Order: sequence, then structure tokens, then C-alpha cells
Amino acid sequence: MESDGVPIQEKFYTWPKSDTSYMKVIRKLPNERYPKGFHLIGSRYHPIGDFDEPGVLLPAESLRIYKTMHGYRVFFTDRYNVDIGSMFDELDALGGDPLYSKYGRRRGYFACRIEPKAEVYGDRYAIAHLLEQTGKPLPEWNNFIKMHDQACNATDLDAPLV
Repeated sequence: MESDGVPIQEKFYTWPKSDTSYMKVIRKLPNERYPKGFHLIGSRYHPIGDFDEPGVLLPAESLRIYKTMHGYRVFFTDRYNVDIGSMFDELDALGGDPLYSKYGRRRGYFACRIEPKAEVYGDRYAIAHLLEQTGKPLPEWNNFIKMHDQACNATDLDAPLV
């Protein structure tokens, strides 16, 4: 997941074909828009969707749905190691965020932010709130979900979203 305990730091990380790891913590380097940078989890095998609207027609399958500050994050938890291009095509057809799909296709993996993009005042906050779990996730999702939910404080529904 990490190289010697230190997140990978890249302006635009692309997953090397020779790298067989299934997820990584990636540090987005500071830029003009996000002066402090932020961390995200990247995975080539765990399909994640990003949606701006709550009313999308999601497939009837095992899902974890989260509310984020500007939309919704969906884990397709009965899928693992899917064809990335086909999954982004499906996300587009479901009304997913086109920028998320564009960057996901370009970098070759799914990703979700686990740290604020801006300064946070106070020590109690959440990046995402878990709204719903349908079905039972595949076992391959267990570590990813645990790491994500802990890093995002996803189960504290009283913590403000940032």
C-alpha cells in the first residue's frame, strides 16, 4: 500500500504495469488550487463511482453509498478487478461525474479523497458519511473499506463534512 510507510507523492500518479499492489495511499502534491495538497486512496481493483446527484439509478447489487461534501461516493462491493475502461463507461452511463471518469481513465485506477483539500478548523470532521450498505461486500473489499472508513471518519454522522 505504501512505500516504506510513506505515501507515494506525485503530481499525477500513474500505476506502473509491473506493480501488483491492489491499493495505495497517494499524496496529491500542493498546487495553486490546493496549497496544502491532500491524500487519497487509489485502487486498480476496487470500483468506485463519484456522483453529483443522489437520484442516479444504481444497479441492484452490493453497494456502499457515502455522502461527500459535494456529492456521493459509491463502492461497487460485489465487483473486484474489473476492466477499468468498461467500468468508467458504465459510470458515465449511470450519470457519474465526468471529471472523475476522465481522470480515472487517464491515471488507470479508481480513487477517493481521504483528507481535506483545505484547512480545517477543529479536529472533528468527516470526508464522507456512510449512508447505506446494500448486500454483502466481497471479502476483497474488507481492508479497503476498513481503511477508507477509518481515514474518512465515515461512521461519525455528526461530524461535519469537509
